[in-house]
Amino acid sequence: MSYHSSMQFYQRLPVFTDFAELTRSDWYQPLPDDWWLVLADIRASTRAINDGRYRDVNSVSAAAMVAVLNACRPCEVPYAFGGDGISVACPPECQQAVGNALLAVQELARRDFGLELRIALIPVLAVRVQGADVTVARYQPSPHFAQAMFQGGGLALAEQWLKQPDLPAIYRISELAYQPLADFSGYECRWQTVPSHRDETLSLLVQPLSSEPQARGALYRQVLEVLESICGSEADYHPLQERQLKLVSTPRDIETEARIRLPDSSTWQRWCYRWQVFLLLLAGRYLMKTDQSENGWRGYRQRLLANSDFQKCDDQLRMVIAVDREQRVRLLEWLQQQHSAGRLVYGVHVSDAALMTCLVTDYVNNHVHFLDGDKGGYALAAQGLKQQLATLAAASG
Repeated sequence: MSYHSSMQFYQRLPVFTDFAELTRSDWYQPLPDDWWLVLADIRASTRAINDGRYRDVNSVSAAAMVAVLNACRPCEVPYAFGGDGISVACPPECQQAVGNALLAVQELARRDFGLELRIALIPVLAVRVQGADVTVARYQPSPHFAQAMFQGGGLALAEQWLKQPDLPAIYRISELAYQPLADFSGYECRWQTVPSHRDETLSLLVQPLSSEPQARGALYRQVLEVLESICGSEADYHPLQERQLKLVSTPRDIETEARIRLPDSSTWQRWCYRWQVFLLLLAGRYLMKTDQSENGWRGYRQRLLANSDFQKCDDQLRMVIAVDREQRVRLLEWLQQQHSAGRLVYGVHVSDAALMTCLVTDYVNNHVHFLDGDKGGYALAAQGLKQQLATLAAASG
């Protein structure tokens, strides 16, 4: 594969627009051998969540995503946001800039948030040597927003390595080879938590136990069919509704964004930033009510919904959905039946609202909105999934 074709690998993938198509193996292509897996994960995130700090956990993870994607520009790369961590794949030409960015986010997390961010760069070939793979598909739910779907087990394997204390030094990101340098342009945290338009916001993880691609695809297909039969269409269980999207109401609410956008800044500089953004938000509220122009502010909420990552697949199905209590009970009963039959493991977290953090290049089309459940979301759902895996491992001897 030539230099240009490797750099444009993800951009040139064919797209599918129906989420159910993620079950088709022919959409997936293997990452180029010379690409890297970019990983970040907050250590002891459960403890921070129990201390009521999930907004900080989520914000630092989103900051890592923004810094990595900015480091890769103009190259378009596949990624997945996991609430308390991120997974990205990048070509070798971006490796140095990405390492610099992650080192800067690690320092930011420790200095300004008191959180420890694990970071690593792992060659794709390293997971292939172990018999796993990383294949990628390109799902495009709206004309200006594409999401990566990952299969093959390699991403999950690399995430396991990241969390091991004996991760080889060649995969670690240290100041011996990198310097902390990150661009947080576009990071925004300007929306209130979004209450469920049903009773609950459910963060859901589902992982097939089969390693056979066709069997995994068939199970994903069945999960989506059952989800639709219980919860309705995507529009029905989408966790966001336009009428419930409300901008933050005070300058104090912009403090987290100010800390990330202005690292190493003074209290005065952050105070000025908060008030500058707050005044822009006041203007935005007015324009969202009055601007009738094509691609204007009045339609921004609708475009936001279309560009939100509420459902994806990164070696497991990952969704944030709106459900009522009866729907949640029925869905979990079915999942438990499938778990008892040895087909899958799953994890859930129930909240009453969704968190949203944004990467905004412009307010017309180029904006991405990372979603998670409030007060624990994906991070706590993952704890339940891991417990099921541990129980199965113990039972098998």
